[in-house]
Amino acid sequence: MQERLLLIAEADPQEERLRKHFEACGFYVEVVCSGESAVAAIRAGDVDLVLLTDTTTATSACSDVVVLRATLSSVPLLHLQRSNDYAQRAFSLRLGSDDVVSTPFALDELDARVHALLRRSQMGARHLDGDLIEYGGLTLNTDTRQVSRDGESIRLTVKEYDLLTHFLRHPNQVLSRHAILHAVWGQSWSGKDNLLDVYVRYLRKKIEKDGQPQLLQTVKGVGYILKLPDP
Repeated sequence: MQERLLLIAEADPQEERLRKHFEACGFYVEVVCSGESAVAAIRAGDVDLVLLTDTTTATSACSDVVVLRATLSSVPLLHLQRSNDYAQRAFSLRLGSDDVVSTPFALDELDARVHALLRRSQMGARHLDGDLIEYGGLTLNTDTRQVSRDGESIRLTVKEYDLLTHFLRHPNQVLSRHAILHAVWGQSWSGKDNLLDVYVRYLRKKIEKDGQPQLLQTVKGVGYILKLPDP
C-alpha cells in the first residue's frame, strides 16, 4: 500500500504529538510552519491531506485557508481550530475548509475525520472510470472530479463535491437530513449545529447562478431534493 502524505501546516507545540501519531498510523508526515511553506510543499509533491492548525489567531489561520484552498483544488483540508465557537467554525468552512475540529480533541475522533475525508476524496475516481452524471444542465465526471453547469466549470471543495454527487445519484428523490448527513459525512458528523444547511447554501451559490433554475430545493421538515422547478 502506498504511503499517504499528510501535511501539517502552521504547526503549534502539539505538532510533535500529531506527527508521531500519524506516522505510527502509516502516514508520511511533513511539517511546515506557515501557509506559504505549505503552498510550496503542495506544489513540490503529491499531498493527500492538509492539517492546518492555529498558532496565532483564528483570523490568520483562516487567511491561510483561502490561500491553501486556491492551491489545493480538491485535496482535503482539515482545520484544527482553537476556538470552539460555532461562528468561527462556520467561517472556516465557508472559506474552504472541508472539516473543522475544535481543540481539545480526542485523537480517535481526529483519526475518524481524517480517514473519512480521505475516503470521500477518492470515492468519485474509484466508482466508475469516466462515469458522467448529468441532470438539469449539471455534469459531474467521477473520474476527473470535474463539475460544470451549462458548460461553465464549477470549482467545488471535497465536501461540496461529495454532497453534489450524492444528490446527483438520487435525483427527484426527497432525501432526509439524517440520511444525507450519514451518507456524506459518516463518522465525521458529530450531530451538532446546522452543517448540512451551511453546505447546501455553498452549493446553491456555485451551481445556481443568476438566471439558472434552482435545482436544490428544501422540503420543509424533511430535508432536500435535487429537482428541476415545475413548469
